[in-house]
Amino acid sequence: GTVSGDGINCTSSAGVDCTETYPAGTIVTLTASTDPGSTFTGWSGACNHTDAVCTVAMVAARSVTATFKLNQYPLSVSLAGTGGGSVSSTPPGINCGVDCTENYDYGSLVSLTAVADSGSTFSGWGGACTGTGDCEVTMTEALSVTATFARLDLYIPLIFR
Repeated sequence: GTVSGDGINCTSSAGVDCTETYPAGTIVTLTASTDPGSTFTGWSGACNHTDAVCTVAMVAARSVTATFKLNQYPLSVSLAGTGGGSVSSTPPGINCGVDCTENYDYGSLVSLTAVADSGSTFSGWGGACTGTGDCEVTMTEALSVTATFARLDLYIPLIFR
């Protein structure tokens, strides 16, 4: 996020222009603005509240801290089809058959790998992914993915002699 106002333009990523000198008695107004995928959680120090605007009377040296956090979004995997299999994620969190939903930070790249059980084959992805290779999604919102597995039907020929 960014804190701006009265000569301050402080970004959480760059950390530049975060200090300013003011004459005694000056009223400084600062505003916290979030980056995409972030939430402003509040001020500490000379301001101690969750409103986006902080007003400080400069009667002495003052310090304020604006706290931002990355939003998290759920990635949900469901298994479908006549066959069996599992899906795992990198970074870890999803191990579907057992744990099929995980929250990931905004902007995280998550890779899903499907593995078919013996006697089954992986047919493909649905939802936020398509195809039959690994599924890669960037978490900018809640996403759902379906992994479909098909049963391999084995036919044993009957031979008469």
